[in-house]
Amino acid sequence: MSSKSGSKKYSGKSTSNTSVKNHSGKSGPNTTAKSRSAKAAVNASAKRASGKASANASGKNSSGGDKTAGRLELLLKQFSVDKRDIPVYLVINLYLAYLCTFFMIYMHDLYFDITLTRAKCFMYGTISFIGLGILAYFIRQFIKTDAEGGMLKGDSEYLFFMKPGQMFKSPFFWAFMLLLSNFLSYLHAENRKAAFTGEEGRRLGLCMFIIIISMFFVLGYKAYVSVVIYIVFAAVSFFMFYIGIVQHFGVDYGSWRVNIRESQKTMFMSTIGNMNTFGGYICIFLAIGIAVMIFSKSLILRCFAAAAVFGGGFTVMTAKSDNVYLGTAAAALLLFYIAVYYKKLCEWAGAIMVMSAGFFTMAIVNDVEKGNKGHLNGIAKLIGSIKIMGCFFAVMVVILAVLLVLKHFKRELYEGFQCKRFLVAFTVIGVILAVIVIIWGIGAKHEFFVFNDRWGEYRGYIWNRSLRCYGKGDFATKVFGYGNESVRSVMSEFYLEEMKTVPKKIYDSSHNVLIQQLLTTGIIGLTAFVGFFISCMVCMIKNMKGSPAAAACLAGAAAHFAQALVNPEQPIVSPLFYVLLALGVGIVRKKRMDEKV
Repeated sequence: MSSKSGSKKYSGKSTSNTSVKNHSGKSGPNTTAKSRSAKAAVNASAKRASGKASANASGKNSSGGDKTAGRLELLLKQFSVDKRDIPVYLVINLYLAYLCTFFMIYMHDLYFDITLTRAKCFMYGTISFIGLGILAYFIRQFIKTDAEGGMLKGDSEYLFFMKPGQMFKSPFFWAFMLLLSNFLSYLHAENRKAAFTGEEGRRLGLCMFIIIISMFFVLGYKAYVSVVIYIVFAAVSFFMFYIGIVQHFGVDYGSWRVNIRESQKTMFMSTIGNMNTFGGYICIFLAIGIAVMIFSKSLILRCFAAAAVFGGGFTVMTAKSDNVYLGTAAAALLLFYIAVYYKKLCEWAGAIMVMSAGFFTMAIVNDVEKGNKGHLNGIAKLIGSIKIMGCFFAVMVVILAVLLVLKHFKRELYEGFQCKRFLVAFTVIGVILAVIVIIWGIGAKHEFFVFNDRWGEYRGYIWNRSLRCYGKGDFATKVFGYGNESVRSVMSEFYLEEMKTVPKKIYDSSHNVLIQQLLTTGIIGLTAFVGFFISCMVCMIKNMKGSPAAAACLAGAAAHFAQALVNPEQPIVSPLFYVLLALGVGIVRKKRMDEKV
């Protein structure tokens, strides 16, 4: 019926048009051409009408598919994900979710084998990620976009080593050198099996570094991170902090400490283990939260990050370790410089104010509830003082209020003073004040400034003896080190009896990441490690462009590095350092790829 009506319309229109045109006296060829074009237009109209009719007859499958595809495109655009990168996006975020959840809370035999348990969890999880990541990149090459198939233009231009002249600036070059130095150290080690597994130390042997560097190449090539990961990370951390807080106030959560010696019970915290390691985790958490507060454009996410920073600040005292303050201060200082560069000093002050509120609140609660004050020494004594933390909080409130007034009523002045001159002046004044404090401390013979064997709970001892052991090695040992995780065997060879009588413990770590690298992997290992860290940090700083994810990785890595100068490396928190470096490099590389395409 519809086809007949269509033909009637067509015959009527064509007859009418033809008769008018012929009557107007136009030539035959022109009339014929216009008649043909009219027929083509009518045929196209008839096809569209029949297409709509067939679509209606077959239901709304086509329109439903278009809507689904449209929603998918909108979702991918919202997360800045290319359609071809969906497999990569999923694998990376599943890996990060694994690290934020299972890896951080799983305990096999509570605190008694936590080092080995976490080492296995990280190794097995990361090996799975590497395999799935390679598969995801392989699948990616077969997913075509609307514009073109195959490899995108930016991919081929961003190979791992980039241009030959920039090789020494590439994090991937230094990652390879770090792996090579560990391999050469392994070849030079007397006990190669122990150097490979790390069984004489804390399981950071050659095997672990092969996995870490492989992960770095996969994750650092191009990385996506969903905001959901930060929310999960914070939620799991809140659970960990809750356990640490109740343990601090004398509650043995889950009877986890029941079989631990009475003298050591307060040394083990939450799902992390040693309180120094717990402190290392807290400073990473705080650094990430402060970065998100400063750079996130989402008000909801900034509020969530503020709650996280307050919770982290509230939990800091429970770690009873100075390394958490060192790591947090280093990250806060780095973020200060970056915030001034991006004209976000007000946001930085707000984040520090929230953290100080957490310190102040915990000082009050700890005094009222009579929390555990065992192992509270050094800076921890200051954090526990209500007067000092009250003053700190009040000062940050005043600073934030002044900056807010300037930002809203004197915008030009607010942005104008945040310049290079301000940073130079701040740096010069900071250095002068630091020199004055050091001179005063040495003159007053304060415990912080009297370096001897007892300094830092015998950190002075292990640092001094580690350097002596390095000096006793031959030329090859100075170049390649004694072997991965060889501190226990080397220290036992030269200072076994002394360790039993002076610190009364056998060391398996130098409690300083740089000294440990020098002793175990030699001068080439130390050079590679420092080059790796600096190249990653410079890469992130130069290319972050205000990205909250990149800033979070940058701050978290800086916090860990600073605290690792006084804390042993272990497979519980240390792997997060390498993951943050890889993720940060991957995020900024993705931004550069997107700009290049």
